[in-house]
This record gives sequence, C-alpha cells and structure tokens, in this order.
Amino acid sequence: MAHGKISPLFVAALGFGALAQALFGDVVPGRYMVEFEEGQDQTTFTTHLKFNRLSADLKIATESEVFKGASYQFDPSSVGDPVAALKSLPSVKRVWPVRTLHRPKVQSAWNGTNLDAIPADIKKFITLKDGAFSPHVSTQVDRLHAEGITGKGVKIGIVDSGIDYKHPALGGGFGPGFTVTRGYDLLGDEYWPSRDPAPLPDPDPYADCDGHGTHVAGIIAAQKNELGFIGAAPGAEIGMYRVFSCHGGTTEDIVIAGINKAFSDGNDIITASLGGYSGWPEDPLSVVTERINAKGVVTTFAQGNSGEMGPFFTETPANGKDSVAIGSTANTELTRIFSNATYSVDNKTTEPFGWTYGQPAKWTNESLPLYVGEWDTHSSCSEFEKAGNLTGHIVLVRELSSCATWYKATFAAAKGARHVLFWSNDSEATSSVFYSDPPPSADEFKHPIAVGTISRAQAMKFIELAKSGKHVTVKITDPDYSTHYLDTIPYVEGGYMNEWSSWGPTFELDAKPDFSAPGGYILSTWPRAQGGYSVISGTSMATPLAAAIIALIIEARGKLSPSELRSLISTTAKPINLLNGTTPLSDLAPIPQQGAGVIQAWDAVHTTGIVNRNKIILNDTTHFVGDHKVTIKNTGAKEATYIISNKGAPTFYALDGTSSHPPPRGPITRRYANVSFSQSSITVAPGQEATVSLSFTPPKDVDAKLLPVYSGYISLDGTNGGELTIPYLGVAASMSEATNIENILIGENTDVEYPRKRVSQGHRFLLPGPDSDPSLLFVQPVFQADLPLGVALFNMTIYSVKNSGNATIHPAPLDQDLGPYPGFPWIWLPRYNRWSHVWNGTLSNGTTVPAGAYTFVFNALKILGDRSKKEGYTTIRTVDIVIDYHKP
Repeated sequence: MAHGKISPLFVAALGFGALAQALFGDVVPGRYMVEFEEGQDQTTFTTHLKFNRLSADLKIATESEVFKGASYQFDPSSVGDPVAALKSLPSVKRVWPVRTLHRPKVQSAWNGTNLDAIPADIKKFITLKDGAFSPHVSTQVDRLHAEGITGKGVKIGIVDSGIDYKHPALGGGFGPGFTVTRGYDLLGDEYWPSRDPAPLPDPDPYADCDGHGTHVAGIIAAQKNELGFIGAAPGAEIGMYRVFSCHGGTTEDIVIAGINKAFSDGNDIITASLGGYSGWPEDPLSVVTERINAKGVVTTFAQGNSGEMGPFFTETPANGKDSVAIGSTANTELTRIFSNATYSVDNKTTEPFGWTYGQPAKWTNESLPLYVGEWDTHSSCSEFEKAGNLTGHIVLVRELSSCATWYKATFAAAKGARHVLFWSNDSEATSSVFYSDPPPSADEFKHPIAVGTISRAQAMKFIELAKSGKHVTVKITDPDYSTHYLDTIPYVEGGYMNEWSSWGPTFELDAKPDFSAPGGYILSTWPRAQGGYSVISGTSMATPLAAAIIALIIEARGKLSPSELRSLISTTAKPINLLNGTTPLSDLAPIPQQGAGVIQAWDAVHTTGIVNRNKIILNDTTHFVGDHKVTIKNTGAKEATYIISNKGAPTFYALDGTSSHPPPRGPITRRYANVSFSQSSITVAPGQEATVSLSFTPPKDVDAKLLPVYSGYISLDGTNGGELTIPYLGVAASMSEATNIENILIGENTDVEYPRKRVSQGHRFLLPGPDSDPSLLFVQPVFQADLPLGVALFNMTIYSVKNSGNATIHPAPLDQDLGPYPGFPWIWLPRYNRWSHVWNGTLSNGTTVPAGAYTFVFNALKILGDRSKKEGYTTIRTVDIVIDYHKP
C-alpha cells in the first residue's frame, strides 16, 4: 500500500512506519501449520504420516501452554489434497495453510547519521518545549510520569524485527539489569525467506539492519537521551522476539512461534506491530492470541495502515476476539530534527538555520554563495534558463511544483549546480529528499552530488534577502559531524484520526479498532548505524504506546485481567470528532475508525467508576441483539450519580452503489440509533454497583443495500468528575445480502488483461499431454473470481457433464462429482482478494481427468451465513468446457 507518489529521481522520505501494513501474501506451496490433538506430539504425528505413506519436512515447532503444533513442508506434487490427508490423521486437531508476511520498507523523515561517528563533545542535548512530549500529553502519560508511575516491574514482549539494544537510549546492553532483559531470534541472522531455508534461531535478538523494532522499543521504554524524550514506560522490562530477518519477509508459522515464545517467557503484555489482511478472528494468529488472553496476558496489535481501502479492512491478529486493536491519531506536533548550518548576509552578519540532508549527500564543509533563481517562476521548469554558471553555488529549488522536482534539479545541474537545497510550499513538509532512479533520458542531464531540504519559512527568508539585493553565503558542515537540534510545530490535523489508519469492523461485526493512540510523526530510537533516532508514522507506532500505557495501568492498579483492562481503557478513552480532509467536523468519528477514542492513561488509573463492558455489539438486522445491560461499580469513597445519554456518530455507508467493493470513503448520513434507558440516571454508593438496561433501535430511513454502519457511545456522565463512555456498533442491513463473490469466469491463460475475456459455452481447450514438448505453448483454461468482501468458506467442485457431444447446451446435466478443485476449500479469505488459477486437468487426488466435457461449481459462504444450510451460500456454476490432450 503506497501513501505517496515516487518521483523518478528524487524521493521524499515519507516517514511511514509500515510494518502493520504488511500484506498476507501467497500461500506457501505445500506448507501447513498443524495443531496436535491433546496428548499428541511430533513423534506420533510423524508415525501417522509414515503409516499413511506421507512425507514432510519439519519447519517450525511450537509448544506452549496455548498451542502445541508445528509447520511442515510437503511436496505439493506428491500429495493430492494435503489438507484432507492431514485432517484424517488422529494426531491432528486443526490444519491451516501457511501464508507469507512480507517485511515492509520503512522510510524515515529523519535518520541522522552514525551516532558512533559523532564526537561526544559536539553532541547537543535537547530539551523538548516545556519539557513535554506531545504523544504523552495527548494520552495523559505525562501526568502519570509526574506521579512516579513508569511501568516498573511490568514485562512487555515485543514481536518485531529485532532491536539495537546497544543503543544508549535503550540501556546499552542485553540481559538482567538492562532495559532489554530477554528475547529470542526466531530466524537467525542469515535467514533468507525466498530461499526457503530452515531458520537458525538463537537467543540474541540484536539487529541493526531494520529499524522498526528499535523504534517500537523506544516508544515503550526509551531512557532519557540527547534529544530529551523518554518512552511511555521507561521502567518496564523489555523482551524482543525477532520474526523478520534482514533479507525479506517471514511466514505465519514463525510469527506464531514468536508470540508463543513471548508468552512462555512470562511477559505481562505482548505487543506486535505486524499483521496481514484478514477480517476474520479464526485464522491461526488470532486463535493463538485469543488463547493467550484467556491465560491473563493482554495483547496489543496494530489495526493497519490501509485507511484508503475503506471499511471492513481489519488485520490479523488485531481482529482477534480478545486482542486489542490500536488505531492511529496524528501527533499534535510535527517533530523535525535538523542539522545546524549558518548563513551570512553581505559577508557581515551570521545567522543559524536548520536543514536535513538527503541522498546523494556528498556534502563536505561547504561555504558557497546561495542562488535563489527567479523567485517569480519557482513553479516553472524554465526557472534556470537565464541562469549563468552555477558551479560553486548552493541552489534553492522548490519542491512540489508543476515541474517535477528531479527534472528541475537537473536543469540547475546542467548549469553547473552540484549542491541543491529543496523547499516546499507546504509549511508542514519535513522530509529529506532522496536520490532514486535516474530520470528518462538520463544521458541528457547532469545530477547534483549533494541535496538537502530546508523549511518553507527559511526559504522565504532567503528569497526576501535576494529580492532586496543582498548577497547570501551558506555554510554547511559535513552532516556526519554537524550538530543537530529538534524543532516542533503545531500540526493542523493533530489529535484527529490519521486518514491511513485502517477501518473496521470485522466481518463478524466486532468493533475494531478497540481504541486509538498517537501514531503519526512519532520520534523514537533508531539503529545507531542508521542515525540513532527517527520520526516515522503508522499504527506500528500507536500500538507500542498503547502497550506501554497498559504497563503504567498495571503498575498503578495492580494485575488486572485482559477483559478488565479493555473495559477500563475503553470507557475512559476520549472520543474524537471526524476530520474531513483538514477540516474538523462537529460529528464524532465513527467507531470503526477510532474505536472507543484516544487512550487517556491518567483517567484509566484514577477512575472510580468501573464498567463491566468495553463495547456493545448489536450485529446486523438478521442477528440483531438490541437489549443490553450495563453495570457500573463505584470504587470511590463518595456516592456518585451518572447521567445516562446516547451520543451517536453519523451512520456511514460501506458501499456507494457503484460497486460491490467498499470505497475509500463511503457517504455519511446523520442518521442515528435510538436508545431507550430503564432510567435516565443511576446513583451508586461507595463499594456498590448498579445496573441500567438499554434498548437499541437501528436508524431509520437508511438504504440497506449500501450497508449502513451505525455507531456511537453510551455516555455515563458522573458527578465524581469523569465521563465514561461505551462504544456501540451495528449494521442496519443483513450482511448475508451483501455480495462477497462475483465476476466468476473461465478465460484463457494467454489473455493477460484484467478482467479476462469470458469463454463461451462449450469452448474447447487443448491441454498438454504426457509426452508433449514442454516448450510448446498451450491455451489452457484459467479461472477467475473477485471477492469484494470476505469469504469464510470458499469451495470449488469439478463435475463431468453429460451430453458432451452437444456441449453448447447449457447447462448440461451434471454427471459425476469429481471432488474439490486442487487446493480447495479455502477458509477465512479477506476482501479485495482476486483469485485466478490455470487448470491443467488435474484433480485434488493427483489424477488427471480424461478428455471430455466439464463444468465447475463455486460455493461461497455468505457473510454470517449458516454453513449447514444451502441458502447460506452463494452458488455459481461456470460454463461447460471441453478439453482434449495434445498427442505428439
């Protein structure tokens, strides 16, 4: 998923911490995760394999109190239907295909230089404005720090890409007595996923090739450092469980092993900023985390960075029934880390300014005159047409103009410019500019050898000086040895949901995310060799902040169950309003975007009103549950009265009527659920509890065909000084009426367009025979299907048909059920999944069908459909095709 366009030559460092956006990729051919039955193990499983004349290689073994099983690699060509074969073994409880997780590329808004290369005497200690760190202010963490609450004694296990624990801000070491006390590398340093090796695990989670895990760890537990910030729970003990290597992605079985190891090591909290598109709580990652929660360990997971995909786009394991899914809000301040430089005016006065270097970065110690060009044509490619020889100048070039940035820079370079400072008209732009691929016609242009970025405000100063006829000389120190400083500016979107934060709910209508935290433009630690500190964005950053806050709550309130923690945080969270572009609205943001709201740590620690619910799920109209009870307990010393009301968020349509696929932003309508209460207020004595009954009615005058999703909050406004809110969610339509499979067709494998052209009834295919020359090209049938919404069970059955001599008659009577198509059935498929596959005449048992006429029947379980009933499925039959085999 991309959140910006990459120009051909220069790339803005987008600063997007994207581990949470990693997609579930292809199923690993022949690899399956097996959970053993009670009392069974690898030995008995291997015995059963041999007895059934099956062979498989062990990949990852996992054994803990919550999961006992392993992944195995089968030769796909040696087993007709591995799933059926495995399910038939008495030692097997459950089977899942193993899917890949791809390691995302993280780009940083700033990643400095090698900390070890900077002489200690020029490091500059920075204190943040007013001593406050904005993500901590937004979530009240600073107020708990002021009370001495730091997460001391709480153990947090991070499942991620490893950690540079030698970083001084992360304790400088590994083991007892350090910040990072434990961990494990599930892969080994030389693991290459694409080569399908056996992992070589070791007990050392150190990694400095990927900064994601280091950044996450700093958000949780950074110690005070040269930039003056600390983690939200600096007193907590950290464990790092490395599941991503330096050389690519990982697989589901490795992530499960990492989560299990974190559980077995006794962590109180397990957090992972990773996942894959799902929408179902029954995939193996979600199943394992649900069991971990049942054992008293709370888990936090990133909701995902796919907001542009619209609703119903949750990720696993965040969409697990008891997992805490975290959405992201924008930081209230944009943090910028600049290198120090100076400029002089007419060789007299000297002024400091800040800049960030990019790539290429062949800056040495430059003191050169500044050329600002024709300031009235900064948006034009012709800006440098009248320029003289620019050799020996630093040239100011405006970004984001009508002339592509790289193109404009090469025009300056063609006039001799070798040093370029970019600036943007966007006052919030803080990125460095990085060299990427050369432009088209690369031979025609020269390129700068050193680039960097300055702020708009600084660029305007330079332009005004040039306008007044002043001569400006810029002095830039080699960035490897320059000092740095931190600067912050207010962010207009700060405090609102990031537009890229993924939307719920799940397909089973669980409200996700559970709550939100700042994740946009977050400053934290980064591997020392890559700069030591970085500012990046994503639900990857919001998630560890939530985990750290839970640690603070546990220290302050004592050990609580995961369900108690979810209720406590949810009911004390602060609901926020909807943002339309950059314009705040008076409406609440829907629950599928923000969950319960922004975590409020101090309120969660100090509230005396304890509610027994963290959310209310109303389901769809077919499965509607409108009557609920809420109990509140008063743990304070005084009587408390709560005024009860309904605060509705606007209903939004998951569909817009133009497609079966949800759009990025569906229409909203100010229609709300009606809620009646058994009483309008309740008074609760100290140490006592009281219950109120709620009765919901879905909003009226909405279009059910567009899947209206309604939500809001039940407010309990107390006389004890705090408002408690409980989020609720429902769909004013039947989910089973929504289209979750369409565009099923048979095409030709030589047709590379999408969608492919449908073949007609009775179309003939000539398939390669056993003796055919493999170099020959055969036109084979290819099947295609679109899944605009998730499918919990997807099957495809092959039938021979009668009257094959008159195959143009459709539908021809079915003859013999030849079983499922190879690899089917599929389970728990996410939405927006386009499936296609070329058929070579093989059945799931490995045999080849004879020449003749065949048809194919697709069965997709409707959302919330009854899988035991025929009407619970969408059934689609393809056209009949006739196949024959080539004979040399």
